[in-house]
Amino acid sequence: TGEELSDQDIETYLKDKKPESICFSGLVNERVANDVGLVEFLSQPESKLNVQQLRQKLESKPVNGIDPERLYELSSDLGYSLELCWSAQGRGELMDAVFVRSELAQEGIVLTPLTQKSVVASNWHHYGTNPLSSEVRKQLVPELREYLESRLPEYMVPSGLMVLSQLPLTPNGKVDRKALPVPDVTSSMSTEYVAPETEKQKILAEIWTEVLGIDKVGIHDNFFDLGGHSLLATQVVSRVRNIFGIELTLKRLFESPTIADIAKSLEVLSQLAQEEKTLKSETEIEYEEEVL
Repeated sequence: TGEELSDQDIETYLKDKKPESICFSGLVNERVANDVGLVEFLSQPESKLNVQQLRQKLESKPVNGIDPERLYELSSDLGYSLELCWSAQGRGELMDAVFVRSELAQEGIVLTPLTQKSVVASNWHHYGTNPLSSEVRKQLVPELREYLESRLPEYMVPSGLMVLSQLPLTPNGKVDRKALPVPDVTSSMSTEYVAPETEKQKILAEIWTEVLGIDKVGIHDNFFDLGGHSLLATQVVSRVRNIFGIELTLKRLFESPTIADIAKSLEVLSQLAQEEKTLKSETEIEYEEEVL
């Protein structure tokens, strides 16, 4: 099978047989084989291995793969044109390689298997959806954020987290960074969006969207999960002071980082300030009456 072939086997075959075209199917891509194995281990529900145990498990299962770059070198040295793609077998670590004589490939005479319509059945996941995937995502994102916050300094924790079914790869097996989707901070939230209702909530939401640079904020969204940090929190405190005339402390924002909670705090602080003002006025009136 292709999984058992090495680059030396392919080189020997091409030199001895000198085929006009040939497809080697199911070759192990050395660049991604370990990563695919790691994903398989981690996807097992009972898997609770630490980093060292995972490393030992991977090392106990050595990969006999081929670097795609080596195949390109072979094709160039032996006068072939090479076409690589992910294997029709559907496994993430496998690739198919088609070698075509350079002169024939340039003339377009040889029809390679990779240029024909594929009749291989696609993965069934392409034809349906998993109704539990969104729930799993909602649970995974906050757990991952909590894990990162416990091990990284604040400025290194990503503002947005996104769950992908798989990473986009180039034909050479590297991560295709240009094909990665732009993380949507609000989509990584674990809470359902609830629009602001009261006037205070609407003003606070406007402050947060401006400070955080996002389109909308729900009243139960966590300020720090949306990408907020201590410097941005200082801006929020300053704007609240300017607009409401109330001193919101950083400590209170850290302890109650949602619009719903902050709006309640402002109501309480506003009421306390009004009572203090009323008490002060009554005291001044009593003092004036005593003087007179």
